Amino acid sequence: NIPFNFGNVTIHLQVHVIEQAPYRVLLGRPFNAITESRIANSTEGHQFISITDPNTGECASLSTYPQGCLPRMQEVNF
Repeated sequence: NIPFNFGNVTIHLQVHVIEQAPYRVLLGRPFNAITESRIANSTEGHQFISITDPNTGECASLSTYPQGCLPRMQEVNF
């Protein structure tokens, strides 16, 4: 189990590492089911995903980005 931080929510996931994959992380149905994910689309074309930590019930809402347009990585350590 590898911890992934999504905003204020940490989810432990089982992962497979694939060299030269066309994505950083591919999340599928198990992730969606465990986090009870919800997608919201705006009229301006933005898309948000909301997830829930299955252990704490804490929620996080995250903005998505278009395929091929990776956002800047921002690492925060406290």
